[in-house]
Amino acid sequence: DDVTLVCMKRPAPIISLPSDDIECVEILDSDEEFPVCVKPVEKVDTVTVEEKKGYVKEYIETEGLGVLHSDEHGLVLFHLSNVWINGEQLEKREAKTRLPVGSNVLYYEKAFEGPDYKVLCEAEVICQAVAVWTGERPKHLLKQIDEFGEEDWARLEEHRRTFLLYIRGEVFTPAAFVRLRGRVHGYLNGELGLIEVMDENNKEQNVFFHVNDVRIYRKTIREHRTFLHQALPVGLHVFVDARRCHVFQGCEIKYQAIAVFAGTWPKVPYPTLLPGGPGSYAPKHEIPDGTHTFYYLELQLESLQQKKVAQLKSFLEANQENLRFEWRGVATINSKIDVEQWKATWDPYYHQKQQRANNRPRRDPHEKIHTTHTFKAPLIRHFKTKEEFDPGSLVGQPGSTQGSMSEHSFGSMNVSRTSSRLSQYSDQSWKSDDSKVRTPSLAGSLPGRISNLGLTRTWYNPSMFSMGGLRLKTEIKDEPVMPDESSNGTDFSQPPLAKRIKME
Repeated sequence: DDVTLVCMKRPAPIISLPSDDIECVEILDSDEEFPVCVKPVEKVDTVTVEEKKGYVKEYIETEGLGVLHSDEHGLVLFHLSNVWINGEQLEKREAKTRLPVGSNVLYYEKAFEGPDYKVLCEAEVICQAVAVWTGERPKHLLKQIDEFGEEDWARLEEHRRTFLLYIRGEVFTPAAFVRLRGRVHGYLNGELGLIEVMDENNKEQNVFFHVNDVRIYRKTIREHRTFLHQALPVGLHVFVDARRCHVFQGCEIKYQAIAVFAGTWPKVPYPTLLPGGPGSYAPKHEIPDGTHTFYYLELQLESLQQKKVAQLKSFLEANQENLRFEWRGVATINSKIDVEQWKATWDPYYHQKQQRANNRPRRDPHEKIHTTHTFKAPLIRHFKTKEEFDPGSLVGQPGSTQGSMSEHSFGSMNVSRTSSRLSQYSDQSWKSDDSKVRTPSLAGSLPGRISNLGLTRTWYNPSMFSMGGLRLKTEIKDEPVMPDESSNGTDFSQPPLAKRIKME
């Protein structure tokens, strides 16, 4: 019988799709490898590991939440659960005791973005420390960070949520005056005194202060082991951070000092600048446009300040609400000579400063201070391209610049050894904007040593040949004269052509 083929179809192949996608990695022929399939790695939060320096600025709560400060990177949130002291993690209370405010630390941080962080800065970002240590560096720290699990990241997120909750709840202490210049007006007793200041409306205001608020050349009265009315004479000019307060109806004292500074300022305490709020009068600081307020973040500060207000109220009620100053044994300032004598008594570096005063230019009293006590986005790290290097440099030599071979890939993290001695030395040696190398002057230098004159590091500098520089031998190639057509390929009696330098 005749058979007719109407249609022939190939059955669809049965392919079992894998549960996970397979990523095919293309490998060049120069790698001398065959294409391989790589299973995708589970994505986790990454940390740009760059060792940064800072100090403990303030503890927010007793549970361990606090803030670090770096002049270059601003403020960083941290928690005592991520702190190592001499390579060991301690109990929170002991760690806080051994790491007081003002202690220098090293840390690794991670930046988090989101609209919730707009209450901190316009960039809507917050930097949080994932590891903080002082003393001996913890062992296998990078491995511990790389092995962070969901529980670790959730704990860090909880710390950020708690901090934002404090800000939205307005529980921090706003400062009405920040580093405002004033004059000691008088003393009510051995612990309380008054300071005269001029507010933003050029109106005179009285600010009362307590003995525990005073710091003279970075030390407290207790550290100086003296009496308040003797160490801080009446008439002395000081700087004060103050907040608004209410003593009783009709009282002319409307401000309370948070900190009083005579002489050199310490690095702590210092308020934090945040957007919004009631505003602060800080004539010596650069403040961004819009309303910004300085805050003290310690939660216990409010209760401590209220106790001092209650102490002032009791004093005024005992004196029928009249301000009566105590003058027995109180030191006073009446002339510039008295001011110099006071400085010579309390400033430990007074004589050294007097010797350097003639050579150092005086600072402009109207120059404002750049505010670094703010939350801000991390700095963009600049990586030099090959064209940006000076001619003759060795691109990719380990330790040559920050961001070259000093940075290694560690799992999903970028490891940077910017604080190594080799990297610091090498980074300084590359700082040359011009392509020409200056000839060093060796007058007065020791044999075999070259003074640091900002030269570009290269072994091929012609001006360094006399001091051991590497001289490249010029490669010469002699070429015979090619035979002419008239010589039938046999005449080589002519001299060779001019020598030609082989260029590669």
